[in-house]
Amino acid sequence: MHGYRWSAYLQLRYFNTGWESAISVGPTWANEDYNNYFYKVALQYATASRPSYNARAGYSGSRITLTFSKCFTKVFFGLFARYDNLNGATFIDSPLIKQKDSFTVGVILSWLFKRSKIQNQY
Repeated sequence: MHGYRWSAYLQLRYFNTGWESAISVGPTWANEDYNNYFYKVALQYATASRPSYNARAGYSGSRITLTFSKCFTKVFFGLFARYDNLNGATFIDSPLIKQKDSFTVGVILSWLFKRSKIQNQY
């Protein structure tokens, strides 16, 4: 294990005829071990264009996620889009940071082998 990351977010969910859509937004924080695992440059790996760097614990950026999903009888289907922004992160000066934001999209498709007898209300 390389430290921990913690995030808090606000989420707004909307249900309509079995379809669920949601938006969540919030900041993330991480401890020093976690941030150093990804953003540290040890002295032995430093070069003229990549100076040594030690990350600190603290604010690690923010995230906005949009989801759209539905659970059918035997199939779960979902779409998501996520935007991450590192502006203001404690490790923003790491020479390993090449981009301060990212956008990710994806599709989720799962086959449900068995469901519990207690059914979800959605």
